[in-house]
Amino acid sequence: MNIIGHSPNKQSDKITVSVIIPAYNAAKHLDQCLNSVLGQTLKSFEVIIVNDASTDDTEKLLQTYVSHDKRCR
Repeated sequence: MNIIGHSPNKQSDKITVSVIIPAYNAAKHLDQCLNSVLGQTLKSFEVIIVNDASTDDTEKLLQTYVSHDKRCR
């Protein structure tokens, strides 16, 4: 099981909500799911995506989100 991402490093990054998303072979639906969650107006949250050894492009997509949005882990 992989949990990928960055931890907050500033006081302004204080997390108030954690959203946990399981992602096993979810590449087909991952963009829609993450764009919906990341589009919320609340800014002090983190998204923890758990990839349990997917065999599709899930890991590659997750790495893209993690590298572009500090709320993703």
